[in-house]
Amino acid sequence: MGNASSFETQADATPTQLKEELAEMHRSLQALSVCCSSPPVLLPNQILLDGVIVDTRKDVQVLLGPVVGKIEFQRARILLEVDRRAIVTAFVSTLDAMTNSMRVEQGEAPIILHLGGQVAMERMFDQAVQLLLLYADGLSGDGVDRMNWLAMEEKATEILRSAYRSQWTLSPDLQFALANAGNLMMWSDGDIYPQFSTREEFFIDHEQPTLRMQVIRTVTRCARRLFHEYQRQLWDDNMRQLIEREVRIYQL
Repeated sequence: MGNASSFETQADATPTQLKEELAEMHRSLQALSVCCSSPPVLLPNQILLDGVIVDTRKDVQVLLGPVVGKIEFQRARILLEVDRRAIVTAFVSTLDAMTNSMRVEQGEAPIILHLGGQVAMERMFDQAVQLLLLYADGLSGDGVDRMNWLAMEEKATEILRSAYRSQWTLSPDLQFALANAGNLMMWSDGDIYPQFSTREEFFIDHEQPTLRMQVIRTVTRCARRLFHEYQRQLWDDNMRQLIEREVRIYQL
């Protein structure tokens, strides 16, 4: 009789279990449909997060991102670049309501390791060098006005920035990967200029540098700074100290 009672209880529970399994399957299929569907076309002031379109103010344009960096259990480092100074607020939920599961289990964060060459910088590097050379050639022999030179250097940096803004937003698949996993980025020559560490034109005579040598050194420094801004700060908690140290060295 004990076996019969057990069997009856198990039989009664079967419809309930089946309903739960079907509901779980339905949630999983919904999640897969979100991931596999082609991404929607976004307006300049919109970003896509977990299949949800998030609006910003109409007068704010999103230039790049979101790009996810280091993920911890209760927080994550996220890069989002807009075209003006703005206050960005965010709420990160660790529970996925659609699948009723944790987005990030402690110690199990999904990470993509990028082994250098995350951006093709060669063409923009050459344009930045040409811009500064043309400006320097037009100056008188009395020396360079520091404020004007800094303004031109910032223009050269903006040329380099366009490589990130165009290439990291060109492919929907790349945008999805950058926004949906932690991205640990190591640098290589390609993030500055292909094989720049061994190319003859990058040799610098620090005792008697030519004008071109000084310009190449300046643009190299700008490209390195952008690597820190767009890539290294995704995982380095000491970025502020690093940038301050480089500024002090440059001022010396």
